[in-house]
This record gives sequence, structure tokens and C-alpha cells, in this order.
Amino acid sequence: MSPYEPRPEGLNTQPAPPSVVATLKPATMKMARASDADLDAAQKVASIIEELHKGYMPATDDDDDDDFTWFDRDDPEQCQKVLGVLLDATEKTSLFRVTFGMAVILDPRNKLLDPNADTLEMHPELRAALASKENQNV
Repeated sequence: MSPYEPRPEGLNTQPAPPSVVATLKPATMKMARASDADLDAAQKVASIIEELHKGYMPATDDDDDDDFTWFDRDDPEQCQKVLGVLLDATEKTSLFRVTFGMAVILDPRNKLLDPNADTLEMHPELRAALASKENQNV
């Protein structure tokens, strides 16, 4: 369930009591930007998982270039090796910064990206504000 979708039947849909609402204040939070290493690690992990889904055993630095092995998810030794490859790919990086950062950017409440576009496009309100500013500077 997405946090942006209505709650299903049976979940508490009643509004919070006024005493709770009165104590809630808008908060701002800054989040660290994903580093190049974070982004590289995220792409590496995505690549490894895609290889696994296609049935390929991910390559490691220890493998010969000519080695090719099909991945067998029921083989404990291969699974242990894959886990090591995944952990090595993310060592000293933060996939959380990548995924949470993207979630923040995509959150329609932040009005950064157009929620109706299938591609990453500037939110219409941002686009209008920039156009208005450009018209004032002319």
C-alpha cells in the first residue's frame, strides 16, 4: 500500500483528535544527497539483481573472464557468494540515501515533479513560477 493511496476498508480512517492535530507542527527535514558512490552502488546492485533474474551468476573480481555459471537459487554456496557480491557492492555507501531521496523527489506533496507525467518532468507550478520570473526579468 502506498502512503498516497486511500486506506483500505477496516483501517482507521477517522481523523486524529483536535488535541493531536494541535500538537503537530509542520516540520522541515533535510536529507543528505546521494553521493556518486551511492548512485554507483545502487546501479551495481540493480545490475546484479537483474543478472540473477535472468539466471546468470554475477561476476566477481575473482572470476576468470571466460567463466560462466548459471545461477541456482537452491545452491547454498552460490547464494552465499551472491550475498557477498551484493554486500561488497554496497560497502561504505548508502542505498537508503538513493531510494529515500527519490521517494522524497517523487512525493507529490513536495511539488517537484509533475505527478501526471510518465517521465521525470518539472511540476507545473514550478514551471509556471520560473516562467513568471523570466517574464519579470525581461
